Amino acid sequence: MRAVRAYRAELVAYQSGPEARMYHLGDAFGLCPDEVQGWARERALCVAEILGTDDDAEVFRTWSGEAARRETRRRLERGEPLFHHHVGRDCAWELTLRPVPVTAYESDTTRREEPGDGLGNG
Repeated sequence: MRAVRAYRAELVAYQSGPEARMYHLGDAFGLCPDEVQGWARERALCVAEILGTDDDAEVFRTWSGEAARRETRRRLERGEPLFHHHVGRDCAWELTLRPVPVTAYESDTTRREEPGDGLGNG
């Protein structure tokens, strides 16, 4: 049996003023690096489009390209987390892509529905 590895990507913005805030701008989870790489690429392009033409937008365009690279996939498959951090004009941004430790093996990855209300209150 082959151990299964999962992957996660997340985009967060941190703002210090007028009060400290964290904005979770989305995440993705999958059993294949391509899934989270595609999400990270698309999310970075969306943010770049919203930011327009300033320097912060260019950082996101660069991140979108880096997220889709084969080298990024190889690093994730080797178990390396990737962190992109940028301090912009109004806030700090962080895009992460990382492997997630799992204990399942390939034969154990069938999806199971748990009883409950879907909110973790089963």
